[in-house]
Amino acid sequence: MGGAVKDGVVLGGLLLAFATLITIHIAIAVRMVVRVQPRYRGLVALFVVPLAPLWAYEQRWRRMSIVWVAALFCYVAFRALAEL
Repeated sequence: MGGAVKDGVVLGGLLLAFATLITIHIAIAVRMVVRVQPRYRGLVALFVVPLAPLWAYEQRWRRMSIVWVAALFCYVAFRALAEL
C-alpha cells in the first residue's frame, strides 16, 4: 500500500471515528437533558466526557454506550496508525 493511500485511509478513518464520537456524545447529552431526572446530568456528561457512556449504560441505552466506546477505540487506533 502506497504512502498516499495509507495516509488517505488513516485520515478517513480518523475523521469518521471522530465525527461519530462527537455526534453520539452530543446525542447522549441531549437525550439525558430531555429524558433523565435530574436534568443537569446531561450538561455534566457533555463536559465531563467519560460520564456520558457510563450514564448512558446506566439508563439502559446500551447501543449508544457501545457505539461511543467503539468510536473512541477506533479513533485511538487510527491515531496510533497515523504515528507509524
